[in-house]
Amino acid sequence: MIAVTTPIIEGFKIKKYLGLVTGEAVSGIIFFKDWVAKMKDYFGGSIRPYEDSIKEAEKKAIQKMIERAESIGANAVIGIIITSFPFSPSGKGTVVGVSVLGTAVYVEEEVKN
Repeated sequence: MIAVTTPIIEGFKIKKYLGLVTGEAVSGIIFFKDWVAKMKDYFGGSIRPYEDSIKEAEKKAIQKMIERAESIGANAVIGIIITSFPFSPSGKGTVVGVSVLGTAVYVEEEVKN
């Protein structure tokens, strides 16, 4: 499966557009990591717990999107947009959500003469 943020894939020709596909994932940050992140935010520096949670959620969301694309006969997803957002549903702790959106397509490698 090819997955790209661009609208084309160099060396491939889009044979069929199959529609939009999405993927979503949510990753929680445990209380201790949230506290450490708040301290780093206050004092400065990289907030590693949030970065790791976003990466984890992004990986899961992309995998869901790819599975959905494959289920409708796609062998590639183009024009992928990734959005992440923190929220606190209960007011305690932080949750990181990631949403991905792309266009499922069927591509064939271009024949070079």
